[in-house]
Amino acid sequence: MTAETMTAETVTTPGRRLPRHRYRIGLIALVAAAAYSVIGLVKLVTFRASTYDLVIVD
Repeated sequence: MTAETMTAETVTTPGRRLPRHRYRIGLIALVAAAAYSVIGLVKLVTFRASTYDLVIVD
């Protein structure tokens, strides 16, 4: 596709939508990480998990 065939709408639309999309995805990832951390800490405090359960073992 050459520059002459691209319209102004197709050039500017992804540039405007991408940052909002990145913020939304980042927010979803942050909320999921926070929820997973809280669940893990609650399990640890209530003695339903040990420190071994919170460690990744290769």
